[in-house]
Amino acid sequence: LRAAVGEAAFAALLDAGALVRLSPQVVVPRGRFADWLARLRQAFPHQPFTVAQARAVLGVSRRYALALLEHLDAQGLTRREGEARVWTSAPDQPAAAQR
Repeated sequence: LRAAVGEAAFAALLDAGALVRLSPQVVVPRGRFADWLARLRQAFPHQPFTVAQARAVLGVSRRYALALLEHLDAQGLTRREGEARVWTSAPDQPAAAQR
């Protein structure tokens, strides 16, 4: 994406919040991030879930699933417990999608 739109436009999209940086190598549109978050919340509202389970629900590679889950951990939306993630807040809290 960076090569397609140019460095300045890419930086502007990040600054404007149109893109979400999940890791140094993984950046996704805000809408995709919100969709992924909603799908995980729907699939696992109260139970722990693994990277493999997130991958299956989202239909993405391990690279994207792991970057997303590590981002959610860093934002305080989930926390890692062994090999699984657990939500740190109730699934009906809409503010989580805005982070």
